[in-house]
Amino acid sequence: MPPRLVLLYGIALSIYAQTAAPAPAKRLALVIGNRDYKSLPPVKSALDEATLIADSLGKAGFNVHLVSNMTADFIVKEEIPFLNLVSQGDICVIYYSGYVVQGDDDNYLVPVTFPPTSDQELQDRAYHLSRMQQKLEQRGASLKVIIVAGARPIETLVTGAAGPGLKEPDLTNSRQTLFSFDAPPGQLLRENAPIGRFTKAVARYIGEPGLSLTGVFASVKGQVGRESPEGPIPYEVDNVTIQDFYFHAPVKPVVVAPPVPTAKKDDLTPGLPVQNKKDRLEYVWIPGGTFKMGCVPGSQCEQNESPQHAVTLSKGFFMGRTEVEVEAYQRYTSAEGIKMPRGNLDDTRWKITNNPMSNVSWDDAKAYCAWAGGRLPSEAEWEYAARGGLENQAFPLNDENSRDKANFAGKKGNDIYDGVATVKKFDPNPFGLFDMAGNVWEWVNDLYSPTYYAQSAAVDPAGPGEGKEHVARGGSFDSNPKLHLRISFRKSYGKPGNLVGFRCVLDDTGDTRKLLNMPPKEN
Repeated sequence: MPPRLVLLYGIALSIYAQTAAPAPAKRLALVIGNRDYKSLPPVKSALDEATLIADSLGKAGFNVHLVSNMTADFIVKEEIPFLNLVSQGDICVIYYSGYVVQGDDDNYLVPVTFPPTSDQELQDRAYHLSRMQQKLEQRGASLKVIIVAGARPIETLVTGAAGPGLKEPDLTNSRQTLFSFDAPPGQLLRENAPIGRFTKAVARYIGEPGLSLTGVFASVKGQVGRESPEGPIPYEVDNVTIQDFYFHAPVKPVVVAPPVPTAKKDDLTPGLPVQNKKDRLEYVWIPGGTFKMGCVPGSQCEQNESPQHAVTLSKGFFMGRTEVEVEAYQRYTSAEGIKMPRGNLDDTRWKITNNPMSNVSWDDAKAYCAWAGGRLPSEAEWEYAARGGLENQAFPLNDENSRDKANFAGKKGNDIYDGVATVKKFDPNPFGLFDMAGNVWEWVNDLYSPTYYAQSAAVDPAGPGEGKEHVARGGSFDSNPKLHLRISFRKSYGKPGNLVGFRCVLDDTGDTRKLLNMPPKEN
């Protein structure tokens, strides 16, 4: 083939490969909870169980279609819209909690409008479970997981029922399919709990990073067996050969850098305040080091705070002892010839000059810090400083009474404030920093990503490379302490407001030492 034709052929193949590349697989879930039956006793736990599973799958990246109290017109109103979302290669999970009737040919999900005694066939009164299995197969779903919490006794005679509990599913005409039932075929489960052991275990192990699909349901059986040794153990059957599917991918091991050398005796003293000649605020020295960043396991962690991972900060830095105060920001705007932003709700004209500055955007906070000779802290620097050298503490200062020592919503202990407090009204942390918890949220330099901790650099992480909003840390006077008091709690913010302020850090350079009236840095 002539060279020119070879070149054109190669270009054509490249264009075809780009245009023909398959769309990434979607994660889709249909979750059904049937509680309020018209002709049968209510299944009290069904809606709570469905909500728990929907939340667990949502955190695993699934687009969840939640159905409460499925009626007889389920196929038209719920099944068809869900199936229309399914494309070739998608991953689909079906979860059902409610009554199930075993027929001669299949298991039937019982709608809340189901008449137990009727001349109609079961297939005309209830929903074929294998119908969903077959439809997903036809739509080209690459993986199908069908979970049923339905081995409940029905005390009323049901015409057409072939036996108790569930029937063994048929995998003959289905590929890459897994069924999990709360009890083996033909057995019933008598349990009266707000959420059943089976569903609770499914939700738990879906949330465990690094468990394979079969590993999740093996763990479910083990958990339920330990909790109820006398009762039936959940049933699972599959023909799945896919080995690389995880609800949550395994956590990559973090490579920890060598420990940072300890400071010399004549080096800077951590926590000793020095004043910045530019903004007149006090800064304290934070030595570099290695710490565990993220939510302490067992502390009701949110997904974006996990996994906890080792981070090394290779260099020390100076951090503002307080949040930037109104007076310091006024000094900046006067020097730069710009206007102050609008006042906040508690101080519309900025008369209380030792309140933390708020109503500034991330860009404005960044510009102030540059004017003051520094920058906004990275998220890792902020959390390291907030921990004050303490390890594996979920809450600041100490776990027992940290709520009493921070300005959050409500009043408790030293928190006597309805709104924002002036700086230094609460105890400093071990690094000499005030209000790292509460008062106002604090901008940090990093863009926000809920999954960043799984890919974070082990040394001097600078946050994700892209994102729409930035991270704010620490909580505010309007924050719920039960949710936001954890040191590791992260929030994304886009717009300025009276709940958000900031503090700056200064790198240890010759210019910084001049600003701080300190001896030159030793070589």
